[in-house]
Amino acid sequence: MQSLEERIARVWHQEVRPLVDDAFRCHSTGTPRAAIVATWTAVCTDIIHKLYQLAEDGDGKAAEIVAKLNEARGKLDGAAIKIVEDVEKKLLEDALDLELIDGIEHRQLLRLKEDRNLCAHPSLRSLGDVFAPTGDYARAHLVAALDALLVHPPTQGRKAFERYIAHVDDPSFVGHADYLVQMFAKRVKSSSWKQIVGIAAKHAMLELPVPETSSIPASMAADRHALCLIAFARHDRDAVREAVTKTMAKFNELPIDRQLKGLARLGEFDCRSSM
Repeated sequence: MQSLEERIARVWHQEVRPLVDDAFRCHSTGTPRAAIVATWTAVCTDIIHKLYQLAEDGDGKAAEIVAKLNEARGKLDGAAIKIVEDVEKKLLEDALDLELIDGIEHRQLLRLKEDRNLCAHPSLRSLGDVFAPTGDYARAHLVAALDALLVHPPTQGRKAFERYIAHVDDPSFVGHADYLVQMFAKRVKSSSWKQIVGIAAKHAMLELPVPETSSIPASMAADRHALCLIAFARHDRDAVREAVTKTMAKFNELPIDRQLKGLARLGEFDCRSSM
């Protein structure tokens, strides 16, 4: 099991790490209320950074939120503060919708948010009824925030799969291996990663039909998926080998001319075990 210090060393964004360090120092010096407030600050900052990353990657919802933040950045007037407050109120719900966290993690972080409000706004409690969290309680919040969010890059699930399909169909498709791996392998949850590799193998090997709304023919889609599959094999050969193996039975049933097209498309593709 990783120690708290080891978790903190794995914080994803460099600008979030000092905020997490603040929370850890507060916990270590026996000020749990301050630790909870600092932990929530780190969570908000982390989600905002990930929204900017997703917006750059073409996510429409993230782009809408980022546009609101950009409107308020650098301003201290009431209107700007209201915009930021409105964004922060919905940060956890937006993170859930964008698949940066799951339902259980959302509940954990929502409890952190509620406790942060109790720590920062004593007027929420009855007079004389001061919220007094223990050090272990504050530590549990920090660990939950790290494990649920702070140590992870902006990975997505279903939305990442949809973005992959849209990219293959895009007239401005980019087939550079480093780009494909960065966009559709390193920022994808494991379950969706298998989906992406699986659909890439099927199209590349079988030349599946494309929807009527597609901007490219099936043969071009197959060529693009093949480029993606070759790039993905450099990142995760085992996953690609598994996908190709599953597709092989249907590939063997194809007419010889279709098989030859598939072989030519993949070129010197090699997903054999490195062992």
